[in-house]
Amino acid sequence: MILTGAEASITAQRGRRGGTPSAKRVAEQLAQIDAGREPWLATRIASDILLSAMDSLYEHGWQPRDVIHVVERAHPQHVTDLALATVAFQAALTNASQRAPLSWVEQLDDVAAACPDLADTMRWAAVRNPGNRPYLLALGGEPPLQTDWPAVLTLIGRWHDLPVWPQVCTPPSQWPEQRADAAPRTHCSGPVDSRVLNKVRGLLAKAEATTYSGEAEAFTAKAQELMTRYAIDSALLRSEHSRADILTTRIHIDNPYTKAKVHLLHEISLANRVRVVWDAEYAVATAVGTPVDLRQVEMLYTSVLVQATHAMTELGRGSDDGSTRTASFRRAFLFAFAVRVGQRLQEVGEETTARAAKRARRNGKRLLPILAAQNEAVNAEFERLFPRTEKQTASPMDARGWIAGKVAADQAVLQPAGVALEGAS
Repeated sequence: MILTGAEASITAQRGRRGGTPSAKRVAEQLAQIDAGREPWLATRIASDILLSAMDSLYEHGWQPRDVIHVVERAHPQHVTDLALATVAFQAALTNASQRAPLSWVEQLDDVAAACPDLADTMRWAAVRNPGNRPYLLALGGEPPLQTDWPAVLTLIGRWHDLPVWPQVCTPPSQWPEQRADAAPRTHCSGPVDSRVLNKVRGLLAKAEATTYSGEAEAFTAKAQELMTRYAIDSALLRSEHSRADILTTRIHIDNPYTKAKVHLLHEISLANRVRVVWDAEYAVATAVGTPVDLRQVEMLYTSVLVQATHAMTELGRGSDDGSTRTASFRRAFLFAFAVRVGQRLQEVGEETTARAAKRARRNGKRLLPILAAQNEAVNAEFERLFPRTEKQTASPMDARGWIAGKVAADQAVLQPAGVALEGAS
């Protein structure tokens, strides 16, 4: 293949970090090409490269939230803005709002919410090629406008280096011309009663907002009880008609203390029949379970993390001992908090399972075999997606931080009358 000067310059930067002297020189050359005889030539080629990279990532297991996450955790805001614009532009070109699975559309809605004024910083090109395809232009500054080449080259390099991931959602190449919203759900979107979810979210929001531990405990207990009962009822109802519908979702973990946070997620997942695998390089956890259980884990993880972070920062703020504000202390605090929360969830889970099984027997149903079959289905899907995994052991912890985290977890709002059931083994 013979490359034009613009194509060769852009391609040469794949895999390199923007901001290096080489990238700066190439950016200047590309700006000159854009201002040459054929306006915006280099930018139009860069647009195609970015969109091709995104198409390839989507076909190899990545989703909108994923590609944004790996950019924003490692690069400045102007690069993230370009990533957001590219995701939105690709969605418009593929008519994703009408064709994509609902979970994909939810991710695109998050992209739109993250940058409501994106149109003010990114412009859609009026220039079109002979195929009448529009181009994405990353324009910055006051007129005369120029492409933000450092951002473009950085983003091309970042996305070009990403590996193949297990495919957990239908990629764009397999979308129908028109999504049938009323059709059976796909393997990456599963509806959960919105009325139940809204009630749970409202209760957890109140638990996070109150400064009184008694009120917070009551709110969280009620939310957990409501969701658990819904999960059990769903399992019993489903057993009469079909096998458990096992889905997969990804949860992105933010800095700092990512290992401690993912351990909290792991403990909550175990208590809620969900299995989790952790990709440390990209700070992404993949969770496998039923739609109800996955939603329960996501909401509970978010709420408990807020409480753990609040307890950790309040301890440091109220202490004259500066060691309580060190990274080692806080890391140990969060790890201990996660371990103790997991123990408490498991303890309550046994009681919840017994009560639910007793109620089911009175109605002529057997709950435990249903849950066992569900766990088997979760494990089978997990092993299919991740046939080879490794267990990680925690490094030595700050002893004082560990003790403080355990005490804080004992005071956390996880004492409901009903928690999730036994974790998948």
